[in-house]
Amino acid sequence: MKNYILYPILGILMYPLLIILLSGLNSFVFNLELLPSVTIVKPDFYKHPLLLIKTILLVPIIEELAFRFHLIARSKYDYILSVILFIFTMLLGLLNFKLFSLLSLSLIFVLVSIGFLLKRYFSNQQLRKVSKFHHKHLTFMILSSSLVFGIYHCDEYFGKFSLDSIVFASMPFMLLGLIASWIAIKTGKLGPSILFHSLFNCLVALIAFLKDG
Repeated sequence: MKNYILYPILGILMYPLLIILLSGLNSFVFNLELLPSVTIVKPDFYKHPLLLIKTILLVPIIEELAFRFHLIARSKYDYILSVILFIFTMLLGLLNFKLFSLLSLSLIFVLVSIGFLLKRYFSNQQLRKVSKFHHKHLTFMILSSSLVFGIYHCDEYFGKFSLDSIVFASMPFMLLGLIASWIAIKTGKLGPSILFHSLFNCLVALIAFLKDG
């Protein structure tokens, strides 16, 4: 229980230090074009309780399941579910589907059906191969999923800025993903990384509220 609180708090404390380091790196090394800040929450979020609940509770759960669940997967059901959740979340964001729309529910049905087929034909021997590959290349899996997580939050810049600037703009979110990955691996559970993500969004929402006020 202590780890559920300790690691998320450590993550919140680490994040601003890493952002300062990243900013200094850009100033003295890369000098990339600065992009407009990505809007995580709307300035008037406090006028929309459902939006607040989505930002603080629903989004952290969905995104941690999609981008970090594979790091603690143990069974073939875990791996299959992590792939389904990742594809669903990516399509949900990139195609601008609403979470509870008919299209989203149809997509869930299709992906779950594919999941059942994979479960039927996914043998224990294949699971061992996937698990061995995953653990052997764990660092790559963490970095790649965190990078995708970062770029996923910067889709509004596609076609407007150079690729290197977009990648750099995604770095704050990539750092968020790296810290969440570290928390998930250290605790062996997804709960603490979800709590960290939720606390992060709470702080962003609070800052937006104070700034707007």
